[in-house]
Amino acid sequence: MEINWFTFFAQIINFLILIALLRRFLYGPIARVMADRKQKVKHRLQEADSKMHEAIAEADRYREKHRQLDAQREELLKEARERAQEERKMLLQKLREEVETSQSRWYEAIAAEREAFLDELRRRTTEQVWAIARQVLRDLADARLEEQAIRVFLDRLQTSDRTALQAAIAEGNGQIAIGCAFELCAERRQAIADYVHRELDAEATVEFYLLPESICGIHLHAGGRELSWSVGHYLQSLEETIASAIAPEPEKALN
Repeated sequence: MEINWFTFFAQIINFLILIALLRRFLYGPIARVMADRKQKVKHRLQEADSKMHEAIAEADRYREKHRQLDAQREELLKEARERAQEERKMLLQKLREEVETSQSRWYEAIAAEREAFLDELRRRTTEQVWAIARQVLRDLADARLEEQAIRVFLDRLQTSDRTALQAAIAEGNGQIAIGCAFELCAERRQAIADYVHRELDAEATVEFYLLPESICGIHLHAGGRELSWSVGHYLQSLEETIASAIAPEPEKALN
């Protein structure tokens, strides 16, 4: 078989021209399109990867914020519980103090009322004993008791400070007043006056007056000085003794 070299080379040239045309008008644009598409795909993949990283970072930030919010919530709840507990303690302490204050005032009021009642009872008891004793002595008073009272009074006058009495008489311009719980007869008045003139001042003026509130007593007054004796003195001592005996002890009064 004979080869037609012209046709052979013409086909080769046509093939090369076809390749050149395909390369120029088909392969180049396709390659560029594919390169552009590849670049776009790569860019989109990069954007997707970047967005994925951003999403992961955002999720991490969200989880961190959520964790912080949980921590803050727990802290706030803890503080609220502590404040509530502290407020409860303060209210309980305040209530306890108010109750203790009210209780103390109540006890003090009861103690004051009790002491007032006991004081009144002691006072009335003492007054009653005093009144009974006075009345009994008044009922029992007679001439013999009066004579004994005068004798005791004169004995006390004799043992008293005469110089002081004489000075008091002089200060009172020689005036002497003698009060008696009972009416003195003229004889007894004269006996007392003679004793005063003999022992104290011969020029003194002696006046007698009735002193019913005194119990079997005789009282001498001269220039602001007094010399007296009466059963009332002993009753006064008895009253003080009774009041002291029934008075509460300091420790018991405080309790």
